[in-house]
Amino acid sequence: IVPGNRDMTTGRPPELRVLPPLPSVAEALDAFLTSLIGEEVDDGVVIRSILLTSSVSAAIRANHYHKKDAHYVYLISGKMEWRERPAGDTGEGIMAILEPGDMVFTPPMTEHVSCALVPSVFLAFATEPRSREEYEEDTVRVSLIGEKV
Repeated sequence: IVPGNRDMTTGRPPELRVLPPLPSVAEALDAFLTSLIGEEVDDGVVIRSILLTSSVSAAIRANHYHKKDAHYVYLISGKMEWRERPAGDTGEGIMAILEPGDMVFTPPMTEHVSCALVPSVFLAFATEPRSREEYEEDTVRVSLIGEKV
């Protein structure tokens, strides 16, 4: 209230209109991501779970494939090496360096692995639920590169 700003009728300061608090960035992001669950996002692909994952430098993640699950990985920050190949293939497969804003899609039966080149944060949008039991039942461990962290 500006000093001296008074209601002409009552002589009191005007009533303040208190607005509800704005959501934090985390709350807004959570609401947005939650709204995607169960939605078709791309040519029949329906998101069933969303995971936020952070990795320290040199962390190797995944080194597996899923029998049914497909997922998108969206890099929020950092830099990662991403590799994938058809399940059971012994070749080198394909490799990409992901930077913030990059997204890759991994279909079922595709071995995949990531290696954080610097501390990194990514979102995984999966087509199957990620309860521990369902996830483990759908996941087959491989050793595309290094050891799993």
